[in-house]
Amino acid sequence: MDASPTPPPEAEIGAALKSMSDGASRLMSAHLELFRTELKADAKRLGRDAAMGAAAVPFLAVAFAMLNVSLAFGLGSFIGLGWGFFVVGLVDALVGGGVGLASSRKLKADAPRFDDTAAELRRDRDWLKTMRANADTPALARVRP
Repeated sequence: MDASPTPPPEAEIGAALKSMSDGASRLMSAHLELFRTELKADAKRLGRDAAMGAAAVPFLAVAFAMLNVSLAFGLGSFIGLGWGFFVVGLVDALVGGGVGLASSRKLKADAPRFDDTAAELRRDRDWLKTMRANADTPALARVRP
């Protein structure tokens, strides 16, 4: 015969629940650590890519200026140098203005409006007005919506 006492079923269930809880906690911690690691790697890569893009901007600006000058001189041989620069400047202004206008419209269309938040705040204000109107306590009656 076995002389050791058997634990009650409640103790076994409690131990199993504690084990499951500990396992779930370790799993969540591991997931969070993985998320942090991936986020750091993505942030580093994004920073490096942005720095490379920023380093290219001066070279692109110089190239754009040189192309504009050469185009103006090329046109200048046909229509006069002053008119060549005028035409190139006008084309640049029209293209830049068009791109800027399109970008501005896109930004306005994509701007976050927070419609749900605004509606929730309106409902809260209306609820507070109702509560204040029906207030039995002087402290609640002094609350402004």
